[in-house]
Amino acid sequence: MRCDEGGAEKSNASEVADCVQQLAVYAAWHAANLRSFLWSSADRDKQRAEALALQLEGLMPAAEAQTIKALAFRAAWFTANQRRFNFADAAEDQRAVEFYAELLASLTNPELAKNIKSLSLNASWHAANTRSMLWRDAREDACRFERDCSKLATLLRPQPGRQQQPENEDGEESEGFRTPRETEEATPTSLRRCNSVLDEIVLAWQAVKVSDGSTEASSFLSAASVTVMVFDVFGKLLQGFQADMRKNIEMVRQHVEGEMSLEKLIDDEAKAAGSHAKALREGNASMGLLWLSRSLRLLQTMLAKLDAGQFVSEVSLETLPCEDLTPKVSLDLLPYEDLTPKDHGCFVVRSDGSQRQRDCEWECAALLAAPSRTEFLAKVGGFGGDASGDGLELEQAAAAATAKVTELLEAFTPPLSQVCTYLRSRGIEKP
Repeated sequence: MRCDEGGAEKSNASEVADCVQQLAVYAAWHAANLRSFLWSSADRDKQRAEALALQLEGLMPAAEAQTIKALAFRAAWFTANQRRFNFADAAEDQRAVEFYAELLASLTNPELAKNIKSLSLNASWHAANTRSMLWRDAREDACRFERDCSKLATLLRPQPGRQQQPENEDGEESEGFRTPRETEEATPTSLRRCNSVLDEIVLAWQAVKVSDGSTEASSFLSAASVTVMVFDVFGKLLQGFQADMRKNIEMVRQHVEGEMSLEKLIDDEAKAAGSHAKALREGNASMGLLWLSRSLRLLQTMLAKLDAGQFVSEVSLETLPCEDLTPKVSLDLLPYEDLTPKDHGCFVVRSDGSQRQRDCEWECAALLAAPSRTEFLAKVGGFGGDASGDGLELEQAAAAATAKVTELLEAFTPPLSQVCTYLRSRGIEKP
């Protein structure tokens, strides 16, 4: 089926168009999720993209379908690598996008190939920007994707004498290799996944299967993986903390088989080792779950204080060489009182009797780098610190996000509390 020799039959042109659109979206989310360490989500997206590619081969010549698949995946990796600063890989992927676009043009026609290339890149930028919490850019990408989708079925059914329309309403081309421009703010339903990081985390914790004394391992670990994204708001400041969480998630995940519970996993490990204490060593699920639960407890307390409207309003440590600091979502919100340097080595803590002080320079840098409470809530709430597209001012956006924090705590607390109670009952965690 060569589109320049008659194109897709009218009976299946819409089906082909829908398949191409979905393939681009799932390929985009596969790469974006993998670069965000969301392995379970990435695997599901890849499986769906592969299934759509097979479906596409049944609707059009295999060479064309395989080229479209390759174009979609290389576009996805280009944007995902670009957003994660893997510039060498991104440059290679960009060259591959051009190669497959030219190949598709030779197999079909230049106008159709140009549309599918643009569609794939805009879907990919949307996923990559969403994962980077660049909400406004993501909305603009979604609008460009929608415009491309509206033209695709028509391009698959070329009409004699049809006048070629410009790629954009303003006559400019949108190739995907661009700096985002202003556009209308409507978000197409075909690209909508979750409206914010908080939305996605809430859904993940609501999906955790919990029964009396049993917490499903795979869904708990998937929810924990998504939760790590909250710390992206702090930029490089908490990259070490994020890396520790992901390491601990993977330490547990590698021992999980099927739909087993965390409790059974740890008990079986202790039985093989001789006791829970003997099983508590590096590389074992027991150690990974202990560290992971502590990290999640830190986050739980921070969110609870945010929900209650608490944040650092002044610096009380006299040794800090900083003045006039604005209210911050500081790491002082986190409950380090119960943890020692051995508990979490990435935080330097000094004790002087009952008086606790942190490394002054580190604390000063943390306070300066941390976003304000309002900015933090607006960004994780999906407004990106720029709420103009939603008709909300920054304070209103933060207020809306606060309600989502409350919802997250309601979903987050029961499974975490059950796991922590279990760890204490086995002597793995201190009372």
